[in-house]
Amino acid sequence: MKRKVSKFPKLSIADIKTLSTDDEIELMPWYEHSILYWNPTLETWENFNKRIDALFSRYKELYKKRTEEFLKQNNFVKGKEKQEDVHFEWFVRYQIQGWSKEKIAKEYYVTRQNVSNAIKEIADLVGLKPRPASKGGRPKKR
Repeated sequence: MKRKVSKFPKLSIADIKTLSTDDEIELMPWYEHSILYWNPTLETWENFNKRIDALFSRYKELYKKRTEEFLKQNNFVKGKEKQEDVHFEWFVRYQIQGWSKEKIAKEYYVTRQNVSNAIKEIADLVGLKPRPASKGGRPKKR
């Protein structure tokens, strides 16, 4: 059975640190039955601040743990992290607009290798195969 943390009039920092993942922390409105209010006649601001900081830290820990458990139970796989926005732009210029890697490198003042690496990373990220690079040189006469 889950205990509703907000039903307790006050929790000490020690109480907050012992909250388990079964405890529900409700962020209720700031009224006298909530643990989140400050009554200056009963508590100093410093003590309230320490208590609320401890509660929020514990809340974040529990939230992270619950989220990770949910992801694990639902077989989520961590994706690749997003690259810099400009890398997507380079990929579009290369893949869609037909720019060469050299042209992109000149236009953005970076090395061709940086462009090449970014295009490959973005292609992998979005699940596309980069178009083949042109062979360069003069076009063949017909």
